[in-house]
Amino acid sequence: MTSYYHNIDCIPDLSGKWNTLGTIFKRKTPSDIPNFDTIETVLFSQEITQKDNFLIIKEKDRYRLGVLNFMYGEWSLTIADDDDDGIMRLTPKNSGNYSHWTGNYAEPGFDNRTQQSQAVAKVEMLRENEHCNC
Repeated sequence: MTSYYHNIDCIPDLSGKWNTLGTIFKRKTPSDIPNFDTIETVLFSQEITQKDNFLIIKEKDRYRLGVLNFMYGEWSLTIADDDDDGIMRLTPKNSGNYSHWTGNYAEPGFDNRTQQSQAVAKVEMLRENEHCNC
């Protein structure tokens, strides 16, 4: 019987230090008319610890949870935001190279419980001390 889960010995090891670059497009309130002038780029560092497919992503005093999945012949990484309903989805930039991940972030915002911004972003995550050949 074929297991749904990929061989545990083949799970990419993402533990360690990472730099993440995000190009973010957002609006602050539901009444804001979307405006491309709000696009900004941010760079931040984070550290990942891992157990099997599960990850803890630490950035300064924040913690996020992540999970690696193997689907359609490739690994994907899903990270849940820690302060709202945002989700980041990443795949390896180059198949089989797990030191550079790329994808997107989406946050619906405006949930009436807390004031969150509606946002989408392009995301690049690169293992520290690796060089990007973008």
